[in-house]
Amino acid sequence: MTRTVLGIASFVFLALWATSSNFSKSGDTKKASDLTAVKAVSKGIIAADNSGDIGAVSDLYEDDAVWLPPSGPVVEGKATILARYKTSFDQLKLEYFEQSVETQIGCDWAFDRGFVRGTATPKDGSAPKDTFDKYLMILHRGKDHRWRIARLMWSPAEASRPAN
Repeated sequence: MTRTVLGIASFVFLALWATSSNFSKSGDTKKASDLTAVKAVSKGIIAADNSGDIGAVSDLYEDDAVWLPPSGPVVEGKATILARYKTSFDQLKLEYFEQSVETQIGCDWAFDRGFVRGTATPKDGSAPKDTFDKYLMILHRGKDHRWRIARLMWSPAEASRPAN
């Protein structure tokens, strides 16, 4: 039920946000510095994943961040998210690449939508696993004016490959 409520709330939030007059598409030069900063977070989380840098990961998330993974329960709070990262970094060497296809900004909220592709190689020597996911990242600009990940949703993208 919590997942359903979060899903409905996210949909309503994005629908209202998309129709607001303060909403800016990525081509709006007025928001160029915000666009650069939001895209830097998307690129930064992939760089932190690839280097296994838990400190860099921590710096990119809000304290009350939420993950909505493709399976399993909702993951709430930075501390819980970081524990999941630590387990992943202990067990895997990640080599991911991101492709942002849409970034939108509205006041102190933004979202970035795209694809992540790459390989997760187990450190125990077992077979690597290829990954191709679509994602939606919702970011919030804090009181310190830094953009951080507030919500992150992803799922397998095989049925929705981007055109290149």
